[in-house]
Parts: sequence; C-alpha cells; structure tokens
Amino acid sequence: MKTRQALSISILFMMGTSIISIGNYGYHAWQAMIVSFLCCLPYFFFIDYLLRAHPKKNLFEIISKTFLKPIAKVVIALYSLYALYISGRIVFRYVEFVITVRLVDGAIFPLFLSIIVIVVLLLRSDMRTFARFSQAAFILSILSIFSFILIGLEDVNLSYLLPLYPYHEQDFIKNILLFLIRPFGEGILLVNILCQVEETRAKKHIFFLSMLFSFLLLLLVTIQTISVLGDDFVLQINYPLYTSVGIVNFMDFLVRIESLSVIIFFFAILIKLVVCLYSLKLGLEQVFNLDKTHALSIPITFLSVSLSQILYHNVAEFIQFYPIYGTISVFFIHVIPFLLIIMTWMKRKQSPQYAKSIPKPT
Repeated sequence: MKTRQALSISILFMMGTSIISIGNYGYHAWQAMIVSFLCCLPYFFFIDYLLRAHPKKNLFEIISKTFLKPIAKVVIALYSLYALYISGRIVFRYVEFVITVRLVDGAIFPLFLSIIVIVVLLLRSDMRTFARFSQAAFILSILSIFSFILIGLEDVNLSYLLPLYPYHEQDFIKNILLFLIRPFGEGILLVNILCQVEETRAKKHIFFLSMLFSFLLLLLVTIQTISVLGDDFVLQINYPLYTSVGIVNFMDFLVRIESLSVIIFFFAILIKLVVCLYSLKLGLEQVFNLDKTHALSIPITFLSVSLSQILYHNVAEFIQFYPIYGTISVFFIHVIPFLLIIMTWMKRKQSPQYAKSIPKPT
C-alpha cells in the first residue's frame, strides 16, 4: 500500500460519522477540536513509535508479541468486540441519517442489502484493491468538500464563530473530551491498515500525518458549517453539514446541493465500516488461530448490520449512551496503547539487539 492511499483511508476513517454531525457541538466546536488535537499530539507520536518498533505487524500481532499469551487473547477479543460495536454504531448512524433526511422512502431492507454487498466485496478484495477504491473515494470527497466551501463563501458569516472564549466552560471541556474519543481516539484501529504501508520516508510519522490531515479537513468543514448556520440553528438540527449545504445559494444558480454532503458521508462511513470489520476479522483470526480467509467477511457484516438494529431504539438512546461509550473507550484508545508503548520501551532498554531493530525517524 502506498503512503497516499493510506492517508486516504485514514482521513476518511477519521471523518466517519463525525463529518455530518460535528457542528452539533455548538459555535465553540472548532476551538474544542483544536485543543483536543493539541492534547493528542504526544499520543500520535507514541503510536508512530509503536509502528516503527513493530514493523509490518498489525495491532493484534503487536499485542500478541507484547503481552503474555492468555492476556493477549483476552485483550484481542475485547478489541474485536470494540471494533464490532463501532461498526454497529456506524450502520445505525447511516440508516438513521438516510431516514431522517428522507433519501429513501418506504422499506429500508434494500438499504441494508446495499451496505452488506458493498462492504463484503471490499472485505473479500485484497488490500490493494481497497486502497485504490479509498483513494478514488477520497478524491471525490475532497472535490465535494471544496466545492461546497467555495460555493458557500457568499453565505459565510465569521461572527458566528465568536466569542473566542466560550461562555459555557463545562460544555467546552466536555466537547474536548468527546473529540479525544471520536474522531481522534478511534484511530487506534488504523494501526491494522498503516502497518501495511510501503517503506518510505513519510512512513516514519504516518500515524501523525494521518491525524494531522484529518484534523485540518474536519476543522475546515466545522468552521464552514457553523459560519453558515449560526450557533442557535446549529444546535437544533441533527445534521448541520447536510443543512448548511442545502441552504447555500450561489448567485441563484447553484441551490439545493445536499448531494455533495451525502457523497462525503457515504464514502466516510463506508471506509470506516470496512476498517472496523477488517479489524474484527483480524481479531477473530488471532483469537481462534484461524488461517487468513475471506470466509468471515459475510457473517461479520451481517452481524454488524444486525447489531445496529439492537443497540439503540432511537437517536435519544444513542446520545444518552455516548458518555458510557466514552468511558469504556478510554481502555481501548489510551490505556492499552500506552501499556504497549511502555512495555516496548522497557524491552528496548533491556535488550540492545531489540533496540537496534527499531528504525529511528529521519
């Protein structure tokens, strides 16, 4: 996999379900995102170190190499469940979005079927095919983003981004913590993808570069959305990006261009869903000592789609459960990765031969 393809996958993964609803955090969402990213900088470089210390090894192989076998099996199984849960959330969010904005009328079975078919095809393909697909999806998404940004410049009111100091400090801090989990924290699953990048100079900091580009793109979209809708309006709707693109009016010629946001959201959730299910597949192979096979692609996709209908009955339950999800996620996105980093560093100190096997960044 080439570096630019890995970046395409990572950026779309980070966008995920955040891209369509990130304005819901209010006018200070862009400020909270900046603070959260700065807080995560050491974490990004630590993950880069982990990738360099274990070249060509995915997250579960790193866990197996670092922990004792019984502990490693349990941790991998938990990570597999974590990836499954995220995939269920993604499908739920996508279906709820389609129904809310009335992209389809009537039964949603064809919608589920289309998701299953596309995801299974991508899971059963080799990584090169998935990487090329992701790169094409990224290009289309970038064109869509910059198209509606340029078209909507006439409707932008930067005063909606003020004041620079948020009125409600408690909400501001809460949003910072939320961003530490999604979109930044869930990026730990990208280790399973980034480990397959070809050896280049850029690979030395591939995880950091992925997070940086994702952050800049999400920040740009957030600022555009808030500056078009305003603080009062952006808090009252479920999908600020979709609404902001819909009200853009370019010289009374280009109006109602919501399809641009649909394109971005579709590709973002599709790539994130495939990465999560790919991680689940790797985890099951590690836990049950299975040979690498495509036979798991169909059952785990059906399992994810089925789970999406069991997890929550409505959006209210989805929102209410988020603090619980955030608390649980800390174990997967901070505790275990830091344990892996510390144990890798200790082995490097104890074994000079192990230390020499870790390439130094240039």
